[in-house]
Amino acid sequence: MSYGNGEIIEVLRAARQARQLSQRALSAKAGVPQSHISKIENGGSDIRLSSLIELARALELELVLVPRRLLPAVQGILRYSPAQLTGSRDSYPEIADALKILALLAEGHPSIQGLGELQQLVRELGNLRLSPLDLTRIRTQVTKLSEMGVPADDHPVLAGALRTLSSLRNQLAHAVSPAPKPAYSLDDDDDD
Repeated sequence: MSYGNGEIIEVLRAARQARQLSQRALSAKAGVPQSHISKIENGGSDIRLSSLIELARALELELVLVPRRLLPAVQGILRYSPAQLTGSRDSYPEIADALKILALLAEGHPSIQGLGELQQLVRELGNLRLSPLDLTRIRTQVTKLSEMGVPADDHPVLAGALRTLSSLRNQLAHAVSPAPKPAYSLDDDDDD
């Protein structure tokens, strides 16, 4: 999986929010002007490498170049490590916020079955190890739903949220890690 600017920016934003830092607090910690952080997060400014490094370090992240062939191993380590970038696997404020929003929607519209299904999906996702990008995807789907008002069971936004979060849950729950590769072998002729 390669990262584009948008995905890197989403990871930075999710890490900032997970640490409950305002843009102003991150600015003070990283030495990057708050207005520049705002432009970066809103896609109004292309992020410079020096800014990326400072922001990442202030968020307790580290920028590392990894050989492409080792990327699956690194991603596996990050996904299955006990301490995620956003805290322990049991503490996701984004999941709690999403569940509150969905509970309010479901309370106001108990006849809409899709909302109950969505609540269950978010609860199940909260039991999995989530990356900042996963948390951003969940928040985005719930935000879209809350902004649209009263959804119908067959509304495209509700159907899209169910499809997206169900797919994410299945991907995370049924992730197959690649077969372990030996650190070396006797018949290795490569001088990588």
